[in-house]
Amino acid sequence: MDTARTNRSTLPGSSVLPRLTQLAGLAAVAIGVVTLIGWWLGIRPLTYIRAGWRTMKPATAVLCVLAGLALVLLGAESARGRAGLAPARGLRTARYLCGATCGAIALVALLGNAFGFKVPIDVLLTHRTAGMPLGRTGISYVLISAGILLADKVTARDRSPTQYLGLTSASIALIALLGYAFSLPTIHGPAISTVAGGMALQNALSIFLLSVGLMLARPEVGFVSALTSCYAGGMAARRLLWGLLAFTPIAVLVIAGSHLGWYTEFAVAPALAFVALVGGGILIVITALQLNAYDLRQRTAERLLRESEQHLHQLFGMAPDGIFIANLEGRYSNVNDAACRLLGMPREEIVGKSIMDFIPPEEVPRLWEERNALLEGVVLTSEHRLRHRSGIYVSVEVSAAVLPDGRWQGFVRDISERKRADAALRELERLREEWVSLVAHDLRQPASSISLSAQALSRARTAAAPEKDRRLVERIRSSSNRLNRMIDDLLDASRIEARHLSLSQRVFDLGGLAMTVAESMRDAVGPHAVLVTAHPGQYAWIDPDRIQQVLVNLIGNAAKYGDPETAIQVVAETEGDVIEVSVTNRGAGIPAEEIPRLFSRFGRTAGASASATPGTGLGLYIAKGLIEAHGGHIWVDSTPGELTTFHFAVPRASPLAYPPLDVGRPDQG
Repeated sequence: MDTARTNRSTLPGSSVLPRLTQLAGLAAVAIGVVTLIGWWLGIRPLTYIRAGWRTMKPATAVLCVLAGLALVLLGAESARGRAGLAPARGLRTARYLCGATCGAIALVALLGNAFGFKVPIDVLLTHRTAGMPLGRTGISYVLISAGILLADKVTARDRSPTQYLGLTSASIALIALLGYAFSLPTIHGPAISTVAGGMALQNALSIFLLSVGLMLARPEVGFVSALTSCYAGGMAARRLLWGLLAFTPIAVLVIAGSHLGWYTEFAVAPALAFVALVGGGILIVITALQLNAYDLRQRTAERLLRESEQHLHQLFGMAPDGIFIANLEGRYSNVNDAACRLLGMPREEIVGKSIMDFIPPEEVPRLWEERNALLEGVVLTSEHRLRHRSGIYVSVEVSAAVLPDGRWQGFVRDISERKRADAALRELERLREEWVSLVAHDLRQPASSISLSAQALSRARTAAAPEKDRRLVERIRSSSNRLNRMIDDLLDASRIEARHLSLSQRVFDLGGLAMTVAESMRDAVGPHAVLVTAHPGQYAWIDPDRIQQVLVNLIGNAAKYGDPETAIQVVAETEGDVIEVSVTNRGAGIPAEEIPRLFSRFGRTAGASASATPGTGLGLYIAKGLIEAHGGHIWVDSTPGELTTFHFAVPRASPLAYPPLDVGRPDQG
């Protein structure tokens, strides 16, 4: 079946109808089995309902069983389809087999009656001559079998051949049932006989059930869909159908009263007419009330929809961002006023064009990549340039998506001012860095002069100089050295920011370098012991002077922020393609929320700032820049109140690929 045709508005309860198809099939199977048992066991009352009524033949009972089984299988297929499950090939094959067998037997019976040959199916089943189904019975089962085989077919006009076949066979059975109801033997057949034409009551009932079940198997197509739709027509049809079904038991009671002698047969017709008129009138009034209520709800919904559309149109026109809506071909079908202002064009000039008419050619490949992503359901936000009517390209930010109906929608924001502001900020930052570099460079000369003068003054003073003078000279030397270090940090920070940091990398023994730096800092770290775990031969591709600068900073910080007289651990380990160095101290530690900004420029912990510990906040920023310039990375692990470990890793180098070098101090390499 064409699944596209099943996507219609139907009632949730319509999923029960395939189950009713299965129940109708099971009822037909039960009627056929009971009849066959009556023939096999010689219980004749099981083959007819009442003395004087038609007998159901064994071959007809077989047709009833086969058609009922096929209907049960068809209902199971339909239920699986409505549940979204894959079709079961076994169910369909079994249904085709039962339906084709039933149709073949019925067709052979009709041909035998027409051309005078006999098919001894009754003898094979009961060892007696009971005859084959004749006339209306054979035609009905041929129609039902054809409907079973064609259940998956739907015409171009959404019509179901199966439903029309079922309606025809149901009409044949209904005529026979009316004959029994009104005691008209000429309608359902002559008196008891297994050979003459006619239709047994249980046979007519089974054919009617099979036909109705066949029509309900596919409730989403054909004329049955009118009953299951949630529209006004479906609602009215259901009301009328319920009235018809309610009239049926009343009519049966009226007819039964006539047979029981409660009143004469002449009163049956007026009684039925009265019941039909009253029931029909009530049904018409109820249906009219329901249609009026439906129409009122529809009018209310339409009014709310119009108000919503008006509100949406106002929002569309008042939106500060440009809104572009394109059809399936990618051409604009509507734009708002902001979009017109953005391009400097009236709406009439924009509608009908596509984005290809407004972007520079070099952005077309990227546009096609974004188009494929949008078709996959992704909502994209990207930057483009759109050509203004004046010929100037405007920088815009586009948020685009594909609407459920397949149209394209884009929200476009002019970001030209933001771009200019970003450029101005970047220029301001460049000027600031340049100013810092110039100031630091200009300060270097007087700071060096002060340092040299302090050194000369210190050498000129004799041991007999007053203690006060010696302390002043030493303070000048210490301050000038600190000033030089600050100037160096500022210059390094500006070079890192401008990405102008230069390295002189070579193969160098990083383990030996760690031991050398730790040894040289034993006096500088005061009461802290520096314990080194490293060994010569750990070669790395580094600038030893810069790595020494990183180590000095990390060991100095460990001494500055560690608990007094606790040891500082320095470990160098080879890990695959890198050599990792770690510096560990015990102290107050670093709170987890402060770690992300620790390596930023001028970044210091709240504890360091509160305790007025000397420092500019540039050391770790410079260390990070130096390590990343080597192609490595630096990080920290800290548990407040316990251990803090700074790690850095740099690429490992094989000494066999390079000439041997000294591994002493960096300036000896």
